[in-house]
This record gives sequence, C-alpha cells and structure tokens, in this order.
Amino acid sequence: MKILFAVTGSVAAFEAIRLIRDLSKAENEVYVVASRQALKYVTAEILRWASGRNKIYTELEENAFHVTLSNMCDIMVIYPATANTISKIANGIADTPVTLTAISFASTGKPLIIFPAMCLKLYESPFFRRNLEKLKSMENIRIVGPVIEDNIAKVVKPAKALKLILGFSPLKRAPKGLKVLVTAGPTRTYIDKIRYLTNPSSGRMGVYIAEELYMRGADVKLVLGKGSVKPLPDIPFIEVETTGEMLEKVLEELRKEPYHLVILAAAPMDFSVATVSHSKLKSDRSYELRLQPCPKIYSAIVKNFPGVNVICFKADIIKDKFSFIGKMTDFVKRNKLLFVVANDISIPEKVFGSESSKVMIIDENGLVTETGYIPKRQIAEVVVDIALKKLGF
Repeated sequence: MKILFAVTGSVAAFEAIRLIRDLSKAENEVYVVASRQALKYVTAEILRWASGRNKIYTELEENAFHVTLSNMCDIMVIYPATANTISKIANGIADTPVTLTAISFASTGKPLIIFPAMCLKLYESPFFRRNLEKLKSMENIRIVGPVIEDNIAKVVKPAKALKLILGFSPLKRAPKGLKVLVTAGPTRTYIDKIRYLTNPSSGRMGVYIAEELYMRGADVKLVLGKGSVKPLPDIPFIEVETTGEMLEKVLEELRKEPYHLVILAAAPMDFSVATVSHSKLKSDRSYELRLQPCPKIYSAIVKNFPGVNVICFKADIIKDKFSFIGKMTDFVKRNKLLFVVANDISIPEKVFGSESSKVMIIDENGLVTETGYIPKRQIAEVVVDIALKKLGF
C-alpha cells in the first residue's frame, strides 16, 4: 500500500516517527509531508530515516508534488493533526504543504484518515467543532480520536493507529447511511450487593467489529458490557452490567433507530441468580445459589423486529465439527439469522481475553468459511465482508 503521511506542528509529532517506521516495516511505501511547525518537534532527517525515503516534502514547491502524491497514493494519514490544520482543510486554505496536499487528496475520493491532537479547550471550541463536523460529513474522510486524558485531547497511540491503518482497505467501503448496532463484552449476574458471577470476555471482538465498520464509513453504535476494552473515541457506546440491561438497551435502540444490522458479539451471562441478597452475604457460612435462564437477546430481536438482520456469535465446546455445523445451520434457519460466528472454547484462554481467535461462519446453507487462529481484527474484517455481501453491498 502507498501511504501519504502528513505530520503537523504538535508536541505529539514525535509519536509519528514510530508510526511511520512501523508502517514502512510492514512493507508499505510511505511518503512524508511535514509542515514547518512540525519540524520544530521532529527533524526532516529523522522523518527520512523513519520512512526510508530521501525526499521529505516540507515546502510549497512549484513542481505540483501534491498532485503527484495524491494520484499515486492509496490512502492519506494526518498524524497528528492540529486544530489549525483541520480548520484550514475544512475551509479550503492551502497555505502549507500539509493542507495543500490534504485538500488535493480529498478531491480524489480516496480515504483520508485524520488523527487530531490539541488542548481540550481548542477541541471543545464551537468554531473548531464546526470545522471538524464539516470534515466528518465528507464520505471519504475518517476522524479517529482524540483520546481525552488529563484535560488534553491526545492523539491515538501509534500502536492502535498502526492496526487501524494496516487493517483498513481503501477499496472496502460501507454503503452510505448503513446503521449497525453491535454488542460486546461480558455481563454480570449479581449474587448480593457487591458480588457477581461473570465470564472472561474482554469485548475485543465486538469492539474490533465496530471499529472496522466505523473505518469503512458505517454509522455504528455499541452496547458494551462493563469491564470491556473501549472503542475509538468517535464510536458511541452504552455501558451495561447485566444481561437484562443489555437486552433492554438493544431493544430501546431498535425502537429509536432504523438499524440495518445487529451484530451480537457480546458474551452475556446465560443465567441469573434467582434471589439476589439485598445486603452483603456473610463469609462465615455456606450458600446455595439457584440459577435461572436469562432471556435470549437474539430471540427478542427476531420476535419484536422481524425485519432486522441479525448476526449471532456462539461460544461452544465443539467435539464433532460436522454435527455442530448441522446444529448451527438449523439454528440460523429457525431464528431467521443472517449467519452465526462460532467460537470453539475447548481452550478458553485462546478465545477469551486474547488478541486472536478461531471461528466458523455458518449460514442457512452450512459452513461459509473457517479461519485458523488469526488476529481478532482480521476476523472482524472477514465478518464485516461477509455481512455486507449478504446484505447485497
């Protein structure tokens, strides 16, 4: 992939060095444009070293380099992007190498990913917010971050940015206006006021699916179990604790919004404690717990919203692969699902809380595809690819 990488004048510019270097190591061709302000924080020499290229574009030149680079590159990244740079691009002001190149590149329709970084007051300014919304409204521009910490709007960390950029395909776009609701993470079953049963789900799979959809341009929202990893800052999420709360919020969202697709990637508890103690249980005696089944979220969606497409994740110990595929095929048909993503939890630590997994995707006709143990971000890409294809996009 040919990447056009722009650096602007923020103290976060030093983070760009590592990101450029890692993108280059991943066998991408990285072409760097830097503003004069950026060179107050990082030198042209170190940018040349990071990118492995002799030429760094730091001045407005007469040879129309912005046109050449815009036509040649597959994707453009601005990391970090200051409030000044973002506002100039939004208003068509092309007075630095970065803004000139970004305006030129945006007109090609190819993806432009912007990673903002600035002080919180600037980020919250109504003038800046208007400019940011202008860019967000453009179909080929994605805004990633910032992360709000210590009253600073910080740039997304290089490691996270790297995964997003490498996992992003310029050719894969969600249709305009596609609305998707995703569930992720564990839920809790309370025993008393403070103790609860849960499972080791991290929420990564559902969050990565939401991020994949967001990067493709879909309008996505998460219903997230408490304790899950957090999504990109621009992805809205509702945090819940119990399976009942997750069900309630999913149905509430479907009543409010016309979602095209619901992806149930969470690991909600299947049981709740029949009688929850209203005080803290004493630790000097034994107790017996009676568990009762929780309502199934997919069943409630199919019953109340029969026109919504639903993808369901299933975790099971798979002893007989062919028998399991048959069972899941019947499950998809019976519940009128788009497909099922099945995890084999024979070795739980390889699935829950890990960065990798192994899945089978099964629809009404049987096995669609099967992966080996691959990163969950890759699985997210596969799931989204198949979902969009089945929806006719």
